[in-house]
Parts: sequence; structure tokens; C-alpha cells
Amino acid sequence: MAMVQRESMTDEQFNRLLQFFQVFSNESRLKIIGYLANGDKSVGELAQLLDLKEPTVSHHLSELKGLGLVNVRAEGNMRIYQLNARALEAISKDVFAQPNLAKLVDTRQLSEEERVLRTWVKNGRIVEIPSQEKKKQMQ
Repeated sequence: MAMVQRESMTDEQFNRLLQFFQVFSNESRLKIIGYLANGDKSVGELAQLLDLKEPTVSHHLSELKGLGLVNVRAEGNMRIYQLNARALEAISKDVFAQPNLAKLVDTRQLSEEERVLRTWVKNGRIVEIPSQEKKKQMQ
């Protein structure tokens, strides 16, 4: 069976995907999303619901806001947070679309030289010397 060659994900796309999973890998942030899905809340309300300190909740909200998942509005001295459901749906569709998932890995056939370099050289520096003479002779 012939291997289908796909374009790799760009660094920007990969970093966005990584940020998405980092944000969603935290229990408190998932709970915040759940609470906000049920209605708008202040930092104080979320802190009480989560049994966390307000600065901790503010940090989590900042992470969510960084992905565009949370909107904020001022009401007097308070800031009220709301879930941006459209952004959540758009990111989910983008992240979990099959073509985008397929781009997570580079499926092109690498030459022997590329494989050796990928194994033994990181960030332009040799990390280890190969034991096989053939691999040492790669140019």
C-alpha cells in the first residue's frame, strides 16, 4: 500500500493544539468551563464554587481567555466572565478535524541521512555519537 504524503502541521498550529490540551488538562479549568456553561459568573463566585483562592481562579480564567474561550465584561467594580461557546465549538472542530489530526505527524519517507540526523542531532548540536561506523560517515 502506498503511503499518502501529507503536509506537516505548522509550528503555530501545533503550539495552538498544545495550548488547547494544556488548558483542558486542568481539572479546575474544566470545572470553570462547566460553571460558565451554566451561566455568567464573577471570580468570587467561581472561587467559592471551586473552593479556590480568587488569584488562582483569575489565573485559570486568564488561560481560558488566552484561547478566546472566555469573555469578560465589567459590571461596576466586578468583572463577569462568560463562556464563549462559539470559540469552543470552532476550536473543537479545528482541533479534532481528521485532516488536522493527520498533520500531527510527518508521514513522508525520510532518507537514511535524515533519519540519522533526526536521531543524533537536536537543535543543531550532536547529542550522541552513533556507534555504527556507517552512521558516523553521513555527510
